[in-house]
Amino acid sequence: MKKRLFTIFAPIVIAVVAFLCVTFAWQTPLVSKHQVHLASTSVDSTLLKGDAVKNRALDASYYVPFFGSSELNRYTVTHPSVLAQKYDRSYRPFLLGRAGTQSLFQYMLINSMPQQMQHKKAVFIISPQWFEPKGVRQSYFDQWYSPLHMYQWLNDLKAQSSFSDQQRYAAKRLSRFSKVVDSAFLAQVLTRIGNNESLTHSQQQRIAWQYKWLRQIDTLYAPLSGRSGTRQKTVDRDVRFLPNTYNYDHLQELAIKYGRNATSNNDFEIANTFWTKKISPKFNKLRNSAAKTNFTKSPEFSDFQLVLEQFAKTKTDVLFIITPTNKYWADYTGLSQEMMQGFAKKIEYQLRQQGFNNIANFTNDGGVPYFMCDTIHIGWQGWLYCDKYIKPFLESSYQVPHYQLDNFYYSKTWQQKDYHDIK
Repeated sequence: MKKRLFTIFAPIVIAVVAFLCVTFAWQTPLVSKHQVHLASTSVDSTLLKGDAVKNRALDASYYVPFFGSSELNRYTVTHPSVLAQKYDRSYRPFLLGRAGTQSLFQYMLINSMPQQMQHKKAVFIISPQWFEPKGVRQSYFDQWYSPLHMYQWLNDLKAQSSFSDQQRYAAKRLSRFSKVVDSAFLAQVLTRIGNNESLTHSQQQRIAWQYKWLRQIDTLYAPLSGRSGTRQKTVDRDVRFLPNTYNYDHLQELAIKYGRNATSNNDFEIANTFWTKKISPKFNKLRNSAAKTNFTKSPEFSDFQLVLEQFAKTKTDVLFIITPTNKYWADYTGLSQEMMQGFAKKIEYQLRQQGFNNIANFTNDGGVPYFMCDTIHIGWQGWLYCDKYIKPFLESSYQVPHYQLDNFYYSKTWQQKDYHDIK
């Protein structure tokens, strides 16, 4: 009888103990300085979807958030993390992005660390290919969706009696993704916010409890996040190839040398491995394949406005870098350079009209030798060009920005506005 009772109740007791451990776990994550160092270059998925490690790092001014997507983990000898480490700069990039981490993800990510962003500097890399006609793909959103960040966002506004244009737009936009609205509860909550209806008391309580639970889980797993160090080993390796004294002309010679050697099996200045695996098997089929591609009309422009509003809320001084595409490959695939300049014109207009004036626009530089490392990602000379803007921006003192946000940028009119009509 005792054995039978033990068999029945032991799993229940273990489950209850585990539940209590998570619920009442330590509030301060066990994150060491060494782990933060490894995490700064790891772009680990657990880290990106969580709070504990990145927030611990960004509590100090030493680490600066670099927001972006897949270009962040295209390491070359001139990558920002390599240059900052080699020349012992006053800052270290903390990389926050992977393939598919577009504006909606970055908005929720930035919202998850308001104290860490307050009166700080940041670098934000804008990729034109985010701005597809339908915006972020469902698969990308699903991959990077963070329940923790979702419930933190809801927890921040749960007690409001009415909601701003920003919050209503975000709620309606998030409601378009099945990963979110597969939860009947979230679907109901987002519908109320989108309709500017206050949340019920029971909804507020459930949000608060769920957010607390997810935070505890994040704290519990924080010691395991971003610890692999694989990418940091790449940075450590590349550091050894650089001269001991920073000299731009010398570094440019190195960038061209490494770029030439790394792209020796094709005429498009595309990295050999990328060419062999991604391009060569379907090369002939790709001729003029991008002739109809258009990055100038997209809901991504309004998603990006969410990011700008979050930066304005925390008075973050931001350097925006707009990346080009590989001109040699663009010519082969038929990607319109006029369209690319139209995109740049539209996104720059959205930035400058609202007071975001620190912009490095490289959309004209896709033909600079070895600026790109493949078809769309910054490479050897590209990162060096970026450093001309990044270094002085991050080494200068913080200046309080003066942003003037305009809700017009949440409208479909702006999303679909033709760049020819922008004066």
